[in-house]
Amino acid sequence: MEDNIVVAVSMITYNHENYISEAIEGVLNQKTNFKFKLYITVDNSPDNTVEVCKKYANKYPDIIELENFDKNKGSIGNWFYNLQKCQLANPKYIATCEGDDYWIDPLKLQKQVDFLDNNESYSIVTSKYYTKTGDNNLQEVDNRSFYQKNKLSFELSDYLIRNFTHTSTFLFRSNSILTNVPDWAFKVFAGDQTLMVLVAGNKKVKFLDDYLSVYRLHELSISQQTENTVRYDKYRYFLDNANKYTKYKYKKIFEIKTIINKLAYTTNNSATCKLYKKTKAMFFGNVYLPLYQVFKNT
Repeated sequence: MEDNIVVAVSMITYNHENYISEAIEGVLNQKTNFKFKLYITVDNSPDNTVEVCKKYANKYPDIIELENFDKNKGSIGNWFYNLQKCQLANPKYIATCEGDDYWIDPLKLQKQVDFLDNNESYSIVTSKYYTKTGDNNLQEVDNRSFYQKNKLSFELSDYLIRNFTHTSTFLFRSNSILTNVPDWAFKVFAGDQTLMVLVAGNKKVKFLDDYLSVYRLHELSISQQTENTVRYDKYRYFLDNANKYTKYKYKKIFEIKTIINKLAYTTNNSATCKLYKKTKAMFFGNVYLPLYQVFKNT
């Protein structure tokens, strides 16, 4: 257990030797009036990721704690192992940033902590972000649905209907569930949505109208490598178990998402798959979401 850590930063990494420095620097550049610590877990990476991390850990031993696995845990296993380490450090809050993403606002943590300190009814703070492709092209991303573009306060149901943010923007209240993560959570594809379900509780999600991070898109990304059929099977598993975990409070959402995602991920035609995915995002954000808000209590 660490003393006086306000924010524990979770960073998992694998095959990120070309990106990890930028991720670590984004954390080290944070300007805060509180103590934070970065927990890096390297998933037995075959490249030089761990060597890069060691240089930073040796230079900043009071800020960085590094662990390298002898055997590969997989992205989800590493994810929840790292989050458990963060929780056991007894911080007030936990922030997440994977080793191929990075923070661009040196006041990211300060802004988010200031908000949660003064707003007990919220459990998580997120924001807008950029995506970055292999040609270093940055694109602004604001995934709030068309009719919610000016909305800054959300419920878990909003997020489940339309994932409007990215894990590199997350900061949330520490939660004891992270030391006893349910078994089903280790078998999913959607680690971001699983985490949101576990830690959001009955509190609200704050959306800051700032660009705080960069989500890097590249061929080594797990999300880019996973086949559609595998993605669907694991996502269906998430939907079924998240539905049970939330005691069927969001049953209507999970049922319609099961149908739509089957159409999106089980077709063998790539063009059709892309069309379904695009239609799915439009449907959930601009059609189903407003209807759900109207009829959710009926």
